[in-house]
Amino acid sequence: MKKFLKNVWHVVCFPLLYLGMQSFVSIIGSIMIGMNTAITAYQTGNTVTLEQITEVIFSQLDVMLVALIACALTLLVLWLVLHREWKASQFWSASRFLKAPIGICALLGLFLNLFTDGAVYFSQITKIFPEYEALMSSLIGRHLFLELLGVALLAPVVEEIIFRGVILRRLLRRSALPPAAAVVLQALLFSLIHGNVVQGLYAFVLGIVLGLLYVWFESIWAVVAVHVFYNLFSVVMSNSPLAGVEIPDAVLAGMTAAALLISAGLLVWLAKKRRKELSV
Repeated sequence: MKKFLKNVWHVVCFPLLYLGMQSFVSIIGSIMIGMNTAITAYQTGNTVTLEQITEVIFSQLDVMLVALIACALTLLVLWLVLHREWKASQFWSASRFLKAPIGICALLGLFLNLFTDGAVYFSQITKIFPEYEALMSSLIGRHLFLELLGVALLAPVVEEIIFRGVILRRLLRRSALPPAAAVVLQALLFSLIHGNVVQGLYAFVLGIVLGLLYVWFESIWAVVAVHVFYNLFSVVMSNSPLAGVEIPDAVLAGMTAAALLISAGLLVWLAKKRRKELSV
């Protein structure tokens, strides 16, 4: 029982670290904004209520900046905890970079994003969970540099280290789970960490694809490439002139179907390439 609990802790501790860091940064930011509001009111001879301070905090707290700082701090902690393990296993080595076709992985990320965006639109699920669009508007389409640094770079790197580089890797090496079950379990955890139904659904699909790629190539670079370009597509499109252009449903349906077929084709090609390498 003790060994089981230890193994469970080794799986969940890093997602908890990630969530905890986001909460910690949010709390610190809220305290700073609240104190500044109260001090400004005192200096100007005004009175301010707790309700007013709370309103100011919600209006001024930058979700994108909070996420960026939380990712940076989480990455620092991950390096402090795991850098010896990384060095011993050549986790970031050039050989692991060359082991997977990074360009194809990047293309896969782009087309997966196009497919999941279309699937979300046609499912009309955002009408059931309208908070999703509010969350996306707070993260994407406002601060291009911060989005490129946070959403398109730091967040994918941190999440791939945690979910594929730590959780999936440990499930494959330290548990009796078959690879398929390990892939599904880490994808489920990956979906839950996003904290909302809409993101959770397509994060689960993405998590399955990323898990398969990690099993096939054992390269953190492969899954980082997919995830970076998946997020990058959203950032670029949300900050481009095309963001406000309405695309006819028929055209969008064709694009979504084409993206699904291309994504499936790229995934099959990657699987065949890996099988061919193993058979040599």
